[in-house]
Amino acid sequence: MASYVKTWEKRCYSDGIPDEAPNKLLDSGRVPSYKTIALAILRNDYKFLGIVPECSEWAKILKQKDDKQRDLFEESYNG
Repeated sequence: MASYVKTWEKRCYSDGIPDEAPNKLLDSGRVPSYKTIALAILRNDYKFLGIVPECSEWAKILKQKDDKQRDLFEESYNG
């Protein structure tokens, strides 16, 4: 969230971002607000804020294993 706030502070919001803004502006993504941050946290939707969380190393390892298992299953099922 800190990167979201810093980004908007660099863009014309040097006094800080507002708590709320008109809904039409919020939906368009043209204005920041702490309400937007709170809604993103509640929805667990950080992409709405333009933030893509990075996977941990463990998550990457598990995904690789899952992909290998899926490939083995497909080979045995189709072959």
